[in-house]
Amino acid sequence: METDLANVEILRRKLKDMYSPVCVLWYLLYIAHSNGSKTKVFIHTDKVIQTIPDRFLSVTIDTALIQANWATLNFSFPKIQRLAEGLAPCYLRVGGSSADFLQFNPGVQREKNMKRSGDEYLKFRPYKKRNIPFEDTLEIQKLKNFTMSGKQWDELNHFVEVVGWDLIFDLNGLLRQDGLWLPDNAKLLMDYTSQKGYKIAGWELGNEPDVWRNLGYNINGSQHAADYRVLHSTLDQYPQWRNSLVIGPSVTMMSNIYTYMYLTDFLDAGGPDIVSHTTFHHYYGHGPDMTVAKFMDPKLLDSLKHQIKLAQGLAPYPKYGKVWLGETSSAWGGGAAGLSDRYVAGFMWLDKLGVSASLGIEVVIRQDFYGNNYGLIDPTTLDPNPDLWSSFLFKILVGKSVLNVTIDDKSGNVRMYAHCTNTKRTNYKPGSITLYGMNLKTEPTTVTFPQFKPDIKLYLYMLEPVGKEGLKS
Repeated sequence: METDLANVEILRRKLKDMYSPVCVLWYLLYIAHSNGSKTKVFIHTDKVIQTIPDRFLSVTIDTALIQANWATLNFSFPKIQRLAEGLAPCYLRVGGSSADFLQFNPGVQREKNMKRSGDEYLKFRPYKKRNIPFEDTLEIQKLKNFTMSGKQWDELNHFVEVVGWDLIFDLNGLLRQDGLWLPDNAKLLMDYTSQKGYKIAGWELGNEPDVWRNLGYNINGSQHAADYRVLHSTLDQYPQWRNSLVIGPSVTMMSNIYTYMYLTDFLDAGGPDIVSHTTFHHYYGHGPDMTVAKFMDPKLLDSLKHQIKLAQGLAPYPKYGKVWLGETSSAWGGGAAGLSDRYVAGFMWLDKLGVSASLGIEVVIRQDFYGNNYGLIDPTTLDPNPDLWSSFLFKILVGKSVLNVTIDDKSGNVRMYAHCTNTKRTNYKPGSITLYGMNLKTEPTTVTFPQFKPDIKLYLYMLEPVGKEGLKS
């Protein structure tokens, strides 16, 4: 897929120039050369089924990047800032496995020679080996304690302020004493942050605690709920954070029975107020085991629905805050090489956004903005990967109100999602609809909208693979 930084501004200007009431069709199409079929699509405009916030699509930066002293990521680079601004407003969640090995020391110096290359940063990718059971993957990580300097924290906070993001920071949950989380280092960070006047949108405590047992820490869900109570008591000491977001517990896949029981234990012990939003992590598979066919498998894409419903069953809204996908992408282990950063990854990404919005997930936090195979930006060239362009279009075109869609294709290959159009970021008039989706068939299909008159105006944004690499472009 071809990319050009100048296209960001061109896209914005074109969308601003459109004034007609339209039905916007955004159709990610898999193109093949054979006789096509027809698919009827009906958009139920009489009822809004869900509402999403402006920060529905958000992103992460892995804590391992701090350990790598930001590698090739230069927060002051205009290109990086421009690309980040295109995603605003959004949350930036800084977290990951390395979060539970980070300690803050404002006075420590990070030497220039600690700046690592993009290739070296990729060595921090967890789950590198093949055919390892999910519950054992943490055992193979070479995670070590490290220090975040005041300078690094300054750089991060200056960046989010410049680009219009809101920071959520994942604190080290393995700093413990007498069976409870020890908040001393977090208070050091909060004191420094308060003195600097940085605005932190939210906090998180630990990463994937349901698999801490693989690191030798047997901390069950109820114990971790007690840790979160300590976090709340700590935040109460700072007026600016008494009502800040507190998300968690960032468990792994809900399809894992141990994870399900862990989250049950956590919520039963903590109650509805233990976190602002219950979070779990979601990936479709292990990076090295992914194939083009898996990226386009309707059954694999449908597996997300079940996991969302499991989490929502344990933390039902409105008794609890709406569930978030606290970290998510196509494949764990840094993504699938040559796939997670290519055109084909768009099928999973757009479908995940559509499914999540339709089922009431409030925020989807994409792993990640930079780095590894699933990053929105290439860590070597710093160029946008295809999913970043999809994310830009979503931010610009997709509005808050979610509509139900009926499709006469029962195979699950043609998948469509509808929202009222975002009239704040475009000049489309109220009443316009944005429809986005995909065709997973190996043949083209003709989409029709029987409910609309033949002369209805459609603006078509078609994202297609280019060149000999096709779906891997």
